[in-house]
Amino acid sequence: MNISQISDICTGCGSCVAVCPSAAIRMQPDEHGFLHPAVDAAACTDCGLCACKCPVSTPPQVSAHTEILTGYANDEALLPASSSGAIFPVLASEIIRRGGIVFGAAFDQNFDVAHTAAESIAELAALCSSKYVQSSIPAGIYAQVKAALTAGRWVYFSGMPCQVAGLKNYLGREYETLITQDTLPQCTIPYGLEKLPLRAGNAERQ
Repeated sequence: MNISQISDICTGCGSCVAVCPSAAIRMQPDEHGFLHPAVDAAACTDCGLCACKCPVSTPPQVSAHTEILTGYANDEALLPASSSGAIFPVLASEIIRRGGIVFGAAFDQNFDVAHTAAESIAELAALCSSKYVQSSIPAGIYAQVKAALTAGRWVYFSGMPCQVAGLKNYLGREYETLITQDTLPQCTIPYGLEKLPLRAGNAERQ
């Protein structure tokens, strides 16, 4: 069995793309803009690894830790540039200070939202503030997280709950230097929807 047989319940985390040893899977938007895996049948070896690592078919173990804390940044200069109390840049800055690496959603040059890495305070700015649309996970991101953890570095990964679950399934074990942040949305907005006003504006000018 491969991931195409359960793609109707896909959350778009991209873990299947990351684990495929044959590079036979790519994520592509459906008619509503939601990302789903497309499998190249000629390249697929039917190893089943993609389905095994899918967090929908194999949910990761839930932590027994139930303590809930709330907070916000004391630095008032951070608050106007943030959407939820500026906790993310505070924690991310500490990870970078420790020589770690931070992963989060950022707009690219095409105004698409995709996960990327930041290893300096200057690079961190692009990851701050809510994007209000689900990001795509480039194929190499999960592998980059694993490589950093294997090297003993601190890693801070912020993403949608399904993306965090996808990362944990990809890793397959706990790491003491991994911090994950589930960003809880009120709803999931399809990938690419953020560019509709730009497309409409361009059409009007043409």
